Amino acid sequence: MQFALCLCILVLCAGVQADHHKDHEDISQHYHDDADDDHNDVTCQKIVSVNCDFTFRIYQELLASSSSNILFSPVGIFTALSMLALGAKDETNIEIIETLGFNYSQHTDKEIHRCTQYMIQKLTEPISDLKLEMSNALFVSKEYKLLSVYMEEMHKYKADEFTTDFSNTVEATKQINEYVTEKIHGITGDIVSDLDPRTVILLVNCLFLQAQWEHTFNPDLTREGNFHVDENTDVKVPMMFQIGMLDIYNDDELNCTVVRLPYKGNASVLLVLPGIKNMKEVEAALTQSTIKKWKSKLYKTNVALKFPKFILPSSLDLKPILMKMGMKKVFTDGADLTGLTGQPDLKVSTALHKAMIDVNETGTMAAAVTVVQIMPISVPRSVGFDHPFIMLIFDHKGTCLFMGKIVNPTE
Repeated sequence: MQFALCLCILVLCAGVQADHHKDHEDISQHYHDDADDDHNDVTCQKIVSVNCDFTFRIYQELLASSSSNILFSPVGIFTALSMLALGAKDETNIEIIETLGFNYSQHTDKEIHRCTQYMIQKLTEPISDLKLEMSNALFVSKEYKLLSVYMEEMHKYKADEFTTDFSNTVEATKQINEYVTEKIHGITGDIVSDLDPRTVILLVNCLFLQAQWEHTFNPDLTREGNFHVDENTDVKVPMMFQIGMLDIYNDDELNCTVVRLPYKGNASVLLVLPGIKNMKEVEAALTQSTIKKWKSKLYKTNVALKFPKFILPSSLDLKPILMKMGMKKVFTDGADLTGLTGQPDLKVSTALHKAMIDVNETGTMAAAVTVVQIMPISVPRSVGFDHPFIMLIFDHKGTCLFMGKIVNPTE
């Protein structure tokens, strides 16, 4: 299985240009010192909790404007907005922080950013059989200069800086897309096409996940089957099949079945299959506590699983979604992003999110794994993902890497 995403935030000149070469060192009150905090899982587990709530708030906003497939990376969006928050001040900063799910009465700025940086560090630590790579970059107009204190913090987010001539939109587009293609291993198409020549800064976050199923599906058992999109629509899809001891839970109250499929390397996907007419009720109940309940009630049993094989691309304009979530100031001429360059004339014009998921028998497009599994004699429980379902990808710490709703796997 492969997942790739790229998110870019374009910062444009919002007003009359000032002296762009002046190197302001005005340190925003929310920048923190370089003290070596004693990070630990207990302190930073709250970031995982906030990220989980952030996941479902974005999902609910997407539901309001879409009845088709949904795919996004909460941790990718969360990281990009955290980096933007470091360059924002006053009301602009507060709106971004509160959109993420924090408030300064409960969390200090130092705690927010250090723990987010720690989360990125732990996410990207090398794990055998699991490739998870996050890349952050700032493409900066040659007419502007980022504050050194801001770049010091960006380095802790493992971000790179590139000088870009945005007035030459063809070359700038090529430079950015080549960077993205390299970081996500050519999985998805160009992230930018129509660059505005007034662009000052383009912030990019890329996430690439390559994961192998702990127990692969046998390709010889894959058969074409019906996927029931709705009452009036069926589509033909390749249906993968396996029998094995899987984690499963039937939520009778919500009328849904939950199955957890493990990947090699301490990650897993939580698959939620509502009843045929019960998707809205399940979606309305999606909260951190619901996920926690499902995970705690999973039990192993013999399952005959049918699951669709599909490739799903997704492109999202996050600007209207983020504005509905309360992040408004940063998109207006009243934005305060002086923590980026020291200049008062910047605002965010665009926030784009592009993702792709490839689900197949082995878990990766290039892997060739043979697994011989001894099955118990008991009659297996049959679970077929042959109508719309929800999927959530978690790492072993509980961070939600990807979330999707598969309505039609052929689109």
